[in-house]
Amino acid sequence: MIFNEGERLLRYWGYIEREEYIILFEKEFPVCVCPGADEFFSVSEQDIIRQIIEDKVPFGDIEITYDALYAICDEHEVVSSKGMIWLLPAICRYILHRKPHHGYFVELIPLYIELGYSDYCFNLSLLTTNQKELLYNFLEYCAETYGIKVSIAQDKMTMM
Repeated sequence: MIFNEGERLLRYWGYIEREEYIILFEKEFPVCVCPGADEFFSVSEQDIIRQIIEDKVPFGDIEITYDALYAICDEHEVVSSKGMIWLLPAICRYILHRKPHHGYFVELIPLYIELGYSDYCFNLSLLTTNQKELLYNFLEYCAETYGIKVSIAQDKMTMM
């Protein structure tokens, strides 16, 4: 199946094994460190939510723990688009590597895409077409593997 995405098409790749997704994520979303606090957050230092979770965010690190991910994901509205560019692939990797309680985070991927628009949560226009296509297919993997609904997020991806 093929869906329009701007000037290029998003292709559905069919069933892909988890291990293949791990390789694809490494290629399309190279591992990078978490940005610094001022880049990671979309709110000022005086924001109460930022103050509560800031010490849990792994600034300058590549890996993320369950506790850090839980704190950040629960308060995603204070994360900037630049922070989300690091966070979304970090969540996907966490799920793909089946780290502790990874199933809790599966429904967040479509949620962030559904809520994503400029200056809030996740702005899809910051992704390359290859990254969008990978996320589109990863959503399908999550639907097949975890039984979640992803059609709204996929539809949104084909419109951006």
